[in-house]
Amino acid sequence: MNQDTNINTINYKELAQAVQEKREQAPEQRAPSSDKEVIVTILKEKTQAIQPAVVATASDQTAQKTDSSYLPQYGDTMRAEDKAIAQQLVELTFQKGISHGINVAAKHGPFVIDLYHDMLAETLAEELKKRNLL
Repeated sequence: MNQDTNINTINYKELAQAVQEKREQAPEQRAPSSDKEVIVTILKEKTQAIQPAVVATASDQTAQKTDSSYLPQYGDTMRAEDKAIAQQLVELTFQKGISHGINVAAKHGPFVIDLYHDMLAETLAEELKKRNLL
């Protein structure tokens, strides 16, 4: 089955369209500057729909990063177990889709969720560029 139409995988075309829509927001609504930041915003909105308090806590505890490295700078100070969980969540997301990954991530603490968002956003931004969707 085509990866873009299978409900258990990531719909890259839909994600690219969401990124474009975020970029075209009204000028009074500051759109994030990098593809990664836009994707993080989209992921946080999806997570917010599942578990609002977790996203608010994660956003308060870690400033939005503009670092383009795969592991955000604050990830260097996290426990190895939390990093491993975030990496497993990214891998799970690529196997079963964004909605499933977010549902599982919502069961973890705010730092893991924030790291997951950043790691996944970096990977998704790279994949969208490879597919010439961004």
